[in-house]
Amino acid sequence: MLLQKMTNIVGTGEDNTSFNKTINKLNKKLLEEVGTERSIDRPINIVENRIQKIEQEKEEILIYANQKYNIEEKNQEILKEI
Repeated sequence: MLLQKMTNIVGTGEDNTSFNKTINKLNKKLLEEVGTERSIDRPINIVENRIQKIEQEKEEILIYANQKYNIEEKNQEILKEI
């Protein structure tokens, strides 16, 4: 790391130029490839939307499963009465 800083000082007059450039490139790439909470069509947003839809579907399935269970219980009661 010391050698890198010395190389940066000799080449640019500053010791953190490469570090800052690298961080900026990584942040830009992260924004382009992943996205943020505010972006709309980036991979992270697509995945988060899909997760929300799946969670909603899961809740609906649980409601129907409970209704099915209640219907089966009533059916069993009716069969016992018969």
